[in-house]
Amino acid sequence: MNPRNTGTGRLLSLVVVLFLVACGGDVEGATSTSRSMSISTAATSTTTTIPAMTTSTLTTTTSGVVTTIAETVEVATVVKWIQQWLEDDFGRSDPPEGATGAHQLECDEPGLIAVGGVFACAGIPQTEPDFQLDPVGVVIYVLNDSGMAVWTEGTDVPDTTDGLFEAHDQAQKGLFCRDLLSSGGAGGLFNGSGRPPEDAFFWSLVYWSLEGEPNRMDEDENGIPCETLYDADIVDVVLQGVPVR
Repeated sequence: MNPRNTGTGRLLSLVVVLFLVACGGDVEGATSTSRSMSISTAATSTTTTIPAMTTSTLTTTTSGVVTTIAETVEVATVVKWIQQWLEDDFGRSDPPEGATGAHQLECDEPGLIAVGGVFACAGIPQTEPDFQLDPVGVVIYVLNDSGMAVWTEGTDVPDTTDGLFEAHDQAQKGLFCRDLLSSGGAGGLFNGSGRPPEDAFFWSLVYWSLEGEPNRMDEDENGIPCETLYDADIVDVVLQGVPVR
């Protein structure tokens, strides 16, 4: 499975897309590598900036209008996919007495997110009034445009996308995959040293996405960073769309 398609985006203009398709514009592959993606209109000299986490995109040109569009999926679709998995897992499990259901995801991210992008939500426990469980943070990496994702959760995990960005801001930039496995902890939240391999590989995916999917972490440019440092079965399991715990 190749998770690399694009980074995160929140809003795209369907009107622009429909207009370009109707006009029969040419489409060719391109790559963007910043936290924001721009839709630029040459005719009016205006640019609309869309928050994004970058990667591969489509560039459409027609009648002097150049538009870069990341492959995206509705955030709600991703959340629904994960929520269904959590509900099914709760039904199969032996939950503690007092727990009434799987925790519910509460996410601040609206609209669209790009494939290969990351965001974070809060996981709110569903319990009887006299039984309490701590809320958790849930960090999510989007695998494809059907909403399939891989995620991790915990009380020490960011519960908002802004919190995830802040963790990246505090981590050292420009790291290689091997640096994320070093005991020095330069990667901060994303450091894999001492973690189970599935967890370490997941956080390397998240760091790679937040860094703009640099080739230094994916030398063969197949869209799977750091894979040579992990057993193939570890990589395959994570990219199947499961919680990493």
